[in-house]
Parts: sequence; structure tokens; C-alpha cells
Amino acid sequence: MKILIYISLLIFTTLEADAGWFQQNSGTSANLRSVIFNHGNENIAWACGENGTILYTSNGGINWVQQNSGTTADLYSIVFMEISEGPVYACGENGIILRTSNNGSNWNVIPSIVSVTLRDISDFNFVAVGDSGVILKSSNQGLNWYSLASPTTKNLYAVCASFSNYIAGQDGTILNGIGSGTIWSLGVSGVTNDLYGVPLFGSRDITVGEDGLILRSTNNGTNWYTQNSFTQRSIRSTEYSVNNTSRIYCTGDSGLILKTTDSGIHWGFQNSGTDRDLYSVFFYLGDNTGYAVGNNGTIL
Repeated sequence: MKILIYISLLIFTTLEADAGWFQQNSGTSANLRSVIFNHGNENIAWACGENGTILYTSNGGINWVQQNSGTTADLYSIVFMEISEGPVYACGENGIILRTSNNGSNWNVIPSIVSVTLRDISDFNFVAVGDSGVILKSSNQGLNWYSLASPTTKNLYAVCASFSNYIAGQDGTILNGIGSGTIWSLGVSGVTNDLYGVPLFGSRDITVGEDGLILRSTNNGTNWYTQNSFTQRSIRSTEYSVNNTSRIYCTGDSGLILKTTDSGIHWGFQNSGTDRDLYSVFFYLGDNTGYAVGNNGTIL
């Protein structure tokens, strides 16, 4: 019995690795909910959060500058679009949608047809989701939005609309989409946990949620199975690295950062250096540079 306990502790401590995360000076105490960087330049990044906070860096976070969003509404998602002009969008409280095409020197309010909180926008195919089952879509690169039929009234927290289309939300809600995300149907997650995060791409699907839940699917969301995260802390976000579905990062409550390099068969804990809740993580070009944001202006 003593030998088994020793082996278990040895495995756990081996996974506790210092992965080089360090805290940057955000210049704000606002809770930050989302972070993104230019898909061609990881030194150009944005973060958003409560009270209309939008932060911008052009030098990899050495300096973060607060931009004038023109709103005091809480913002929950910020995304960079891989289209001409590389516009950036943010969404949040009261159905607000913001757009900039000049790196945030000016943010413009895009007319929204809903008043509920919008929680996420997909980086591709312009799908936005929010409370009470709201699903919006744009067919002119985000300049105008219209409502889609939704099979649920549950709050929807995250959307992926590239390669495969799925939405995650309250009480284990999973929606599956077809085409470019214009038609959505109710899927079966097999859980009742709130689901908070999905990655940028969905060629092999993953969603994460409360009580340490990680769900994976290998058949476009028809069936989902749980993976052992070895934590009971809620996981708030997840992202692939280098668009490689075997290399995944997750962040969550009390400074949680997880990483896997084998599609989630094994997860390792990384040292975040903070005990604050982390709501968003983003990697894209490689493992060398990533960002995570969370409560009280935390940026890693």
C-alpha cells in the first residue's frame, strides 16, 4: 500500500512542471475574460473584460495600453478574423458587438438585434452565441447580424465554427451545426455540467467545463467521452497549439493551467504563478508564445 501511494505521488509531482508562465503588467484591475492575438504576429494581442475594458499590445505584452471601447458593458469575447483588413470583434453584455479595422485605434458599435449577453464569437464564419439560446450570424463579414433558429433556451458560452461546428453551454448543452453554421441541432453530451470553452478550430472536438470536466469527440460531436483532468477546479477555456489537435492547453479556476501533447491521454499541470481564476488562453503559431487572462487584470 505504501509503495502504491509513493508511486502515485511521484507521478503527480512529475507533472507539476514550471512551463515558463510569467505575469505581465496589465495596468488594470478589471476582470479579463478573453485574449487573442493577430494570427500572423503573436506580438500583437488584445484582451477584453468587465466595464468595456479592451487592452492592446504591439510588443508581446511588454506594454499593455487601454483602448477606448466606447462602452462600459462587460465584454466576454474578443476575436481576430482572418479576412481582408484583419478586423477584430468583441461582444458582451446587452448584446453589444464591437469592431475595429485599425488595431483598435477606433472601435465601432455594430447594430445588434438582441439585448441578452453575448458570450462568444467564432473566429471563422461569423457566428455569435449568448444567453437564452441566442445564436447570431453574419453573412457580410460582421457588419450586420441576424438571428438563427436555436433548439435551446439554455445559456450558450462558446462556439466553434471552423472545420466542424459546435456550441457548448449551460447544463451540458451541446449543439451541432452544419454548413457554415446556419443550421443547429441539439446534441447529446452525456453530462449536466456547464460547458465553458471550445478551441478556435474543431477538427477533433473538445469542450471543457465545471468540476474539471473535459469532453472529447472524434466523430464531429455525435458522441462525447470524458477525459481525466485530475482536477475538480472548473476549466474555463481550451486551445490547440499550432493547430495541432494533440497539443492542447486549458485554463481555469485558481490559476489552473493544463497541457497535453497526446490528445488528452495524459494531462500535466503547469505552474501559472497565480491563484486567480483564468478565463481564457490562446496559442496559435507555436508553443513558445501564448497568453492567458483572468481576474483582477491578470495577464500571463
